[in-house]
Amino acid sequence: MDVSIDAMKQRIIEKATSQLLSGGYDALNFSEIAKDLDITRANIHHHFTNKEGLALDVLSIYEMRHAEFMTSLAIANPDNFPNFIAAMEQAMIQMITESNGKCICMCTQIVGEANIPDQIKLTVQGYFDRATTLFEELIIASQKKGTLTKDIKPKTLALMTHTFLIGIIRTVIIGTNNTDYMKALPGMLTEWISHYQPIKNINEKGVN
Repeated sequence: MDVSIDAMKQRIIEKATSQLLSGGYDALNFSEIAKDLDITRANIHHHFTNKEGLALDVLSIYEMRHAEFMTSLAIANPDNFPNFIAAMEQAMIQMITESNGKCICMCTQIVGEANIPDQIKLTVQGYFDRATTLFEELIIASQKKGTLTKDIKPKTLALMTHTFLIGIIRTVIIGTNNTDYMKALPGMLTEWISHYQPIKNINEKGVN
């Protein structure tokens, strides 16, 4: 098989990404990757010493892409957290639909597992912390702008937002075959965050 080293490494990462998204860390399997790519386990070990090393590389790439996406939404909505949430929700629903209801968040898939290496846990926790910090910064800017009420502390609302997001994603993992779950998802986040908007902002959108 005439495949360059860099191209082979990329193909391994792509297969590993699919495994991590569909089944978490436990689903990451060198033998299956080797079989799918028609290579040997030794070929994989040439690029990645062990399962943990491969998972960390995949998580790093995943986080970088996800952070770029979240940052682009933040730049588009620098002081309007409700609009940021609406845009994020729309993107989430699209990803859920395109993936046929499969997990769309690698970190949420992995974090629920009981026996994962400490470095994996720290990596996932770091991502969660950075995402919550981004939410908090947007909330502070939105409260100053008047697109959110000041009745709740930014940190508290940021943590609530992240908890709500994780809950939705976990629900997708558990209930993808339940049409009631899937029908209820669109608009759920925007409806929730509307309770923290000033009354005048809600009325301008026609929300009762």
